[in-house]
Amino acid sequence: MRRIVWVALGWLLMLTAQAASFDCRQSSSKVEKLICSDHDLSKLDDALKMAYQKALEQSDSKQKVIDEQRQWLKKVRNACQDTSCMNKSYQDRIHDLTATPITDVPSQCNQQLRLILNESVDLARSIPATGLKDFDNGGDSDNVRTGYTTLIPDLTVALASAKCYLDAAKLLGQMRTSTDKDKVNKENVIARMAIEYASQNNTSRAINLFQTLTLENERSNAARGIIRSFVRTGDFKSAKDIAKKTEYYLLDDLIVFEIEYGYLTNAIAEADPKSNLPISTNARLLVIQEMARQGRFEESRPILDYVLSQTPDEEDTSASDWFWRELAYTYAKSGTLTDAMNAVEKIGTPLTRIQTYSRIAKVSKDREFSKSVLSSAMRVAESCHDTAEDRSCWLDWLNLARAYAENGDTDTALQLTKKPMAEAEFMIAEIATVRALQLDFSSAQRVLDSFPANDHFSPHYQNALEALAISEARVGEYQKAQNIFAEIPNGYIQSTIVMAAAAESPQRTVILTWLDLAKKIDSDNLQARAVQPLMAAFSRVDGVENAYKWLKNNEMSFKPFSRAKGRLGVVQGALGQVPGKEWVRSVIK
Repeated sequence: MRRIVWVALGWLLMLTAQAASFDCRQSSSKVEKLICSDHDLSKLDDALKMAYQKALEQSDSKQKVIDEQRQWLKKVRNACQDTSCMNKSYQDRIHDLTATPITDVPSQCNQQLRLILNESVDLARSIPATGLKDFDNGGDSDNVRTGYTTLIPDLTVALASAKCYLDAAKLLGQMRTSTDKDKVNKENVIARMAIEYASQNNTSRAINLFQTLTLENERSNAARGIIRSFVRTGDFKSAKDIAKKTEYYLLDDLIVFEIEYGYLTNAIAEADPKSNLPISTNARLLVIQEMARQGRFEESRPILDYVLSQTPDEEDTSASDWFWRELAYTYAKSGTLTDAMNAVEKIGTPLTRIQTYSRIAKVSKDREFSKSVLSSAMRVAESCHDTAEDRSCWLDWLNLARAYAENGDTDTALQLTKKPMAEAEFMIAEIATVRALQLDFSSAQRVLDSFPANDHFSPHYQNALEALAISEARVGEYQKAQNIFAEIPNGYIQSTIVMAAAAESPQRTVILTWLDLAKKIDSDNLQARAVQPLMAAFSRVDGVENAYKWLKNNEMSFKPFSRAKGRLGVVQGALGQVPGKEWVRSVIK
């Protein structure tokens, strides 16, 4: 595979506005060979290139940035003799470049999106409080709020995404802070804006917002987004600093992001007991699992030995069960199945043991082994006996049925629904859902057909239909998904189906059909929940102008809140944001 890196010659040429690169197959100097031979170092080289280009573009003193870069190349990086020194020099340089304050430029604001968003603000202000009930029909009075109050958080963040910083700040300033709930809402918006600025590499503004937060949960959320951004750009020093200044458990998130972005070497160094960092057992197990996935399980032994030395007191059942569950799963992913099964035997709670057996069966590539694992789980479930105080055995059967369905054994899963302690309807719906999300439509339909004929309006049955519709949409069977939509009277589930379809829809005609169906949703809130992602998909597929024009021409077909949310969706589509996409991914995992 050809790998392009920026080495000394490339950097010097770039300093004179020549976008040069170097082919690793032609590397000759020690520095070049070090970069080409180390995956993490190569990624840092790319990250430094982007950080330097951004600093050069945004600096008022370009020559100063150029001179500093030349000095760094000559006196720091090229003086290194090994990858450890190179790694540190790159991280320090990236930190220095990205720490440079970024000046707001008013012209950065996307005026077209600004117009649409401000129109949405005006629409939201005009919506009366009546009719904006949550899907519980007003059971929670806190959910009956004006459209303006409901929309302002999303509109504020969208303005920040469109780089309309002054408008975003103005709208943020108008948020209420008269009650504790108002304060939480406002800090939530500030945290989301900090994450958005961090994703734009505007880390100085992100940190400024982060420093205004007072609530622990929002500080942690904002810090997590900023840490992700720093890791993505290779600035590990800043990422670690933010974690330490906020909550030490964020060091676990740092490791997660390093694994996600391919910086496993850094994650290993932090998980190593010699680092003396307060890393959790779970984070260390994630590192071991990733090393196992890459065929490096033996290398992980020092970390694994340390994890084993931290075995919790067996009397602390919850902590002990969690430990052995995660360790069993780690062994299973590494292929050391005997160790995995031995670890499961040390789990005290039957339900946790069944769940762990199920996870092991799911990751095992040996089908016969998976069958034997599920047989072990079956023996645990059969040993469960309800008492007057504890009638939870049905949960064992539910988890076991789900496990058999996940492993493709629909018949055995269905047989378990006939057990005396089983909650048959719930289990049938779960089995159908699993098979639908696995895109085995014939099995899913067969399971649904076993549902009592007089109970098709039960929430369990409708939830299974929801999964079936989402899965049909995922494979492009939009007509089948729409037919299922028509069967369901529940507006919340209808809006969820549309939301999922919008995340997958690739064509204007399909989106328009779903918009027609969305018009039939009675609740304004739930209709808006469907219209927003559909308009985002419309904007993504057919462009902002066409989507916005269509909405203006057809908006009287929708309820007031949906019109405002539809405009927000148009903007989100233009920004590459697809409401519902992450939700769909979380469902199908």
